[in-house]
Amino acid sequence: MTEAKASLNRDIITLIVALIIDFVGLASYLFPSLGELFDGFWAPISALLVYLLFGRKLSWASFTFIEELFPYTDIIPSATLAWYFYRRRNSSDSKNVAEIYPMKEK
Repeated sequence: MTEAKASLNRDIITLIVALIIDFVGLASYLFPSLGELFDGFWAPISALLVYLLFGRKLSWASFTFIEELFPYTDIIPSATLAWYFYRRRNSSDSKNVAEIYPMKEK
């Protein structure tokens, strides 16, 4: 497996984990009476996961913690936003994708 393909696989797995983190935070809306209590429990866990997942950046972890803790902000996909900006900053995807999936000539 080439390094570019391994990087793409790692990015996809990280995106899936970020989406799961956001979905769990959003799931608190399913339980109206327990939702805010669940958010208080989930906020530090999601912040720790984002901190570990995205290069130990305290800024994204803090944003995730605050977003999960405040009421009615669970709709913001903070982990997915962290994935997007982390990936945008740390990769040169245009070359990698072209190497993995070359265009077929007709």
